[in-house]
Amino acid sequence: MKKYPFRSVAELENLIESYFDGLNPKNEPQPDAKKQKREPTPPTMSGLAYHLGFESVEAFEACEAKGKYTFWLKRAGLRVEAEYEKKLHYQSSTGAIFALKSRRRGEQPATGTSTEATNNIFNVEVVHSGFNVAGAEKEVALQ
Repeated sequence: MKKYPFRSVAELENLIESYFDGLNPKNEPQPDAKKQKREPTPPTMSGLAYHLGFESVEAFEACEAKGKYTFWLKRAGLRVEAEYEKKLHYQSSTGAIFALKSRRRGEQPATGTSTEATNNIFNVEVVHSGFNVAGAEKEVALQ
């Protein structure tokens, strides 16, 4: 039997909710005279894994892939992905794109090299036209 950082589904659900609740700023009066509002902290997979008690994101993903708590861990990961997807609508979304691609690293890439492409070798024959290309302006003579 695998040892998980939590003992029950109820404990896992509470940990997940406390992680996401802790990201949202509380609207409490600030001691600062300017009363600056704190921006919400974005959720991350590593932050979620740490909060749940895993020693690494890989351990989280292994538990998420197979085990007793798969359903709840996948749902929590989906909440993080939903936040990344919201950022895709901003002007600079490269960080969100990277995070989503790395999250789905087990999927087949849309592009890449296949075995057929790497096995094809093209024969290239260089044909000279008789004239040498000048390497500099000084090598050109007008007649």
